[in-house]
Order: sequence, then C-alpha cells, then structure tokens
Amino acid sequence: MARLPSIRSFVDGALAEFGRVDVLVNNAGLTIVKPAEDLSEEEFDTVCDINFKAPYFASAMVAKSMIEGGVKGSIINISSQVGHVGGPMRSAYAGAKGGLNSLTRSLAAEWARHGIRVTGVSPTFTRTEMMERAAQNPEFRKNFEKVPLGRPAEPEEIAAAVIYLASDAGGFVTGHTLLVDGGFTAI
Repeated sequence: MARLPSIRSFVDGALAEFGRVDVLVNNAGLTIVKPAEDLSEEEFDTVCDINFKAPYFASAMVAKSMIEGGVKGSIINISSQVGHVGGPMRSAYAGAKGGLNSLTRSLAAEWARHGIRVTGVSPTFTRTEMMERAAQNPEFRKNFEKVPLGRPAEPEEIAAAVIYLASDAGGFVTGHTLLVDGGFTAI
C-alpha cells in the first residue's frame, strides 16, 4: 500500500542526497490477474494505490520541490497499453493506468508554466517478473498473440523511451504518453 509518510521519506531522502530532483520516473506497478467480480476490495486498493496514488503524491511532492527550487524538470509516469484500450482480467489495473494517463495530461498543463514537463510511457507486455507471474494464467498468455511485432518488449526498449523523454531531446514533449507497445493498440 502506498502511504504518504513513505513517499515523503523517499522524496526527502533524494533531496538530502542530491540537493534537488531533476527527473522523477514513477515506475512502480502491480497487477492482479483475475475476473473483476472476484477482485476483493483489498486487492483493488492495493492495485490502485501502487499504480495511481503513489505516482500522484510522488509527483506532487517532487514538483513542489522543483517549483520552490526553480528546477525545470521532467516527471515520467510508467503506464500501460491497457490504460488506453482496457484489459480483460485486469480491470482495476487498466482503470488505474487510464487514470494515470489522464493525470499525466492534467499535471503537464498545471506545471508547464514552471518548466516542468510531465509525460508517460505505456509499454506492452515487457519481460519482467510481473509479466512472468501474470503469464502463469493461460487466459492472460493469449494476449501475447495480439502484439503485431510478435514478442514482448525488452526492459531496455522501455528504458530508451524514458531516457528520450527525460533528456533535452524530448524537451518540447509534455502531456503525452508514448505507446511503446509493438503495435498492440494499432489494431
């Protein structure tokens, strides 16, 4: 569960160590693969806390430090392709990531005047421990066939998009969530 004191401790620790934060990447994610009608309130809260509440408050705390310090920074939210198109067996996750995409646009509009860019990256299935756990469900594995490039993404491919958005090369991009999905949402 995302708790504000732990988020505050993280942000304060980063500021104490580095003096300022130029880039924040909200990368924590969690999904529970099961039918919506079987998801408990506790599971729902856990999924939404990790995928929406934590990035919301981490962004707000970091942006406040950027504004106070005159830092023209970048906040990047890691979303998901299902935040754009939905995902069977992952309704809470899809809803939280859809909310994160909307939050990205809202915060970009709010903080642009301070020189803070807010963007997102929405990967397809990516070779991570979370994907490997979810892939144990045969219903979930069927989704892999929907990626036109025919494979899951490699973590380095997602990292490359994040690096672009954090760098000066992405300096005029804000309010956009980049789909790095192998064509999944194109069909």
